[in-house]
Amino acid sequence: MIPNLTQLPQLSPAALEGLRALLTIIESGLAAAPPPPVAPRRTIQELGNEFLVSKARTGKSPRYLIQLRSTFSRLFRGKMLRQAHTVTTAELEAWTQNLKGGASTHRGAITDTRTLFTFAQRRGYVSSNPAAAIELPRQENKPVAIQTPEQVAAVMHAAQLSDPDIMRLLAVQYFAGLRSSEAHRLIEAEILPRYIEVKAEKCKTRRRRLVPITPTLRAWLDAGGSLPVESLWKRLLRVKRGAGVPFPPNAARHSFCSYHLAHHGSAARTSMEAGHSEAMLFAHYRELVTPETAAAFWAIAPLPECELAGQSENIIPLRTEQAA
Repeated sequence: MIPNLTQLPQLSPAALEGLRALLTIIESGLAAAPPPPVAPRRTIQELGNEFLVSKARTGKSPRYLIQLRSTFSRLFRGKMLRQAHTVTTAELEAWTQNLKGGASTHRGAITDTRTLFTFAQRRGYVSSNPAAAIELPRQENKPVAIQTPEQVAAVMHAAQLSDPDIMRLLAVQYFAGLRSSEAHRLIEAEILPRYIEVKAEKCKTRRRRLVPITPTLRAWLDAGGSLPVESLWKRLLRVKRGAGVPFPPNAARHSFCSYHLAHHGSAARTSMEAGHSEAMLFAHYRELVTPETAAAFWAIAPLPECELAGQSENIIPLRTEQAA
């Protein structure tokens, strides 16, 4: 039988008084309770500094931290005192579009900003990530630019004749595949009899690796020079100009990966020695050069003593920094 809901039981006067007393107690308790805490707030400048310090404490490389700082300085120029929680997706999208550069620059800025606001969200400074909704611009997968064996030989021989230290630096990039940042921080103690040790703190991936010293690299290492190189950039630029051949960005490492993969035919081996993924290899380096061209690359050798003595007479010596 369904009860008649319109006929509710009546409370007694005593029960009503008790209910009123209970409500009074509850209301007075709520009035005396402190207000809920206000969420912590940070300006963009405060947030950025806290974020960089946090990343530094986790062991991120100085190179990465400098890159982040540069991105944020350009993106938030004139807006550093804005409260981070007031920044909208539309504003961030407009700010990233105003940055000079192509799709790669915009993708990097958006990715870094997503990381920044994810950090802010974890710390309770913002309720949501305004950068998460920004679409990443499409990036064209352009083939990497490498040098021909003849161009590499011209660069290495120019360095051998004018600056053996730069020759040694370029040798570990061309024939061991070290990144510029890794080669520039390499010291002689890390060049072992059979391997080059790339320590974790000097590696982009933060993973230590051992790169075998091939006969080609051994010949160039035995030709002289010493690492690290002082006044590196000026001396490197002089050698590049003296070689008189095109020198695309990251040409040495790109050349190593291309010629190593074509010569050995093993993506796993090349990726292990170069320190990046097989997917990266197949995306950029597969079928870029022929095995015959790769063989010519690995046959590049230092000038013999007789040729070195003859050609050095025609080389104008580099001026010292004092003379310059």
